[in-house]
Amino acid sequence: LQALNPLAVLDRGYAVCRDSQGKILKDSRGLRIGDHFTVRLARGGIEGIAEKMIPSDGEVKNGQN
Repeated sequence: LQALNPLAVLDRGYAVCRDSQGKILKDSRGLRIGDHFTVRLARGGIEGIAEKMIPSDGEVKNGQN
């Protein structure tokens, strides 16, 4: 049962990313450059602003392109 605990998943190095509205992000296309986001870690979290977009094909797109 402990292995299924969402906090145990975070303890293994995973994170939960949310947009500025609190919606969980599952795809980089959920944000645009300049959008605010939060990252929930096993202990604490991070707030940030998207500077580069890296889609699943690996092509980096930043605010200067």
